[in-house]
Amino acid sequence: MCWRDGRRAYYLLGLGAAILVGCGAPVGPAPKQDCRGGKIWHREDAARLRGCESVTGDLHLGGALDEATDFEALGSVQGSLIIGPSYKLSNLSSLGSVVRITGDLRVEGNWRLQGLFLGSLTQVAGAVEIRDNSSMATCSLHKLRSFGALYIERNRKLERVDLSGLEANGPGGVVSGPALGDVLGPQRIRQRENATAETRAKGS
Repeated sequence: MCWRDGRRAYYLLGLGAAILVGCGAPVGPAPKQDCRGGKIWHREDAARLRGCESVTGDLHLGGALDEATDFEALGSVQGSLIIGPSYKLSNLSSLGSVVRITGDLRVEGNWRLQGLFLGSLTQVAGAVEIRDNSSMATCSLHKLRSFGALYIERNRKLERVDLSGLEANGPGGVVSGPALGDVLGPQRIRQRENATAETRAKGS
């Protein structure tokens, strides 16, 4: 029960204790969602991006972050997506809805990350760089069709690379890494290597 004195209301509880509460107080607007990029170094940092469908600016995941949580709704990054360096990050499953990155995709220096699975990603406007991930065994970007350059190297445990959606006549770039011959086929790799060699020759 609430008694009004014009400004305040008192609600009596159990043994006669009283606490000050508002009766019918107006509810303010919900806080505005913050979908800007930045460094996400801990789980607490990621909470502000929960529900964001697009992030503006570079999004950098690393440090002490152990899981890329709170990104289930994310479909695009208007900037670069940078993952690492990190000594804890082991799970990127909540990035599975990302379709488009307008900058680079860089996955570098992640000690515990065993797999990279970005099953919806189709376009990276910049470079795809996957380097120095000491525990990574699988890299799956099977819907990727457009990128500026591709570098997969120095991932010493990498056994499987799935780039099966890649178009043979896509953008030129450097392609290197274990098992790429089985995924792309020798002809596609040669096409890209020749295009890179021609570009370098023109620049010299």
